[in-house]
Amino acid sequence: SGIYEKDGQPLDITLSCYAKRSVDTVALLLQEQLKAAGIGITLKIEEDPDGTYMSTHDYQMAMYVSITDKTGDPMNFLEGTVKSGTYMEVAGFGNDETDAMIDEVRYETDPDKRAEITNAIMQKLYDSHDMLFIGTYNKNSVLKTGAQGPGVNNPMQYYGIDANTSL
Repeated sequence: SGIYEKDGQPLDITLSCYAKRSVDTVALLLQEQLKAAGIGITLKIEEDPDGTYMSTHDYQMAMYVSITDKTGDPMNFLEGTVKSGTYMEVAGFGNDETDAMIDEVRYETDPDKRAEITNAIMQKLYDSHDMLFIGTYNKNSVLKTGAQGPGVNNPMQYYGIDANTSL
């Protein structure tokens, strides 16, 4: 069948994902490429990842889109996704060493030193293979001439319009 075997059975991994933000499309591409490499992938598409596999940690492999740096400060990602015991730390990476490094970043005021420590934490995460990053979403905002009051100046504003916007 062209699929590797493990313990005499075809290797098949269940990939949990959802159908928003093109995650399901990326999952299909990943399935196709892994099958070509001899790894079977069964897609399990959930409507609500936060109410299913993300909160229960019931997955073999999972995909999730996360806006990780909406504040321009790496602490948002480190404390929310990398630090032990946080909701988004579903990959099991968090450990005493990197938790201590995250605490060091929290109180460091020198931007270069913060970047150095953050990069060291991220290198440990990359090297662990607990979490892999397969894409980056770049947000572009375009408005017609004369638009007034766009909400894109606020990094938390996802849609860019609010009650003060006039088109």
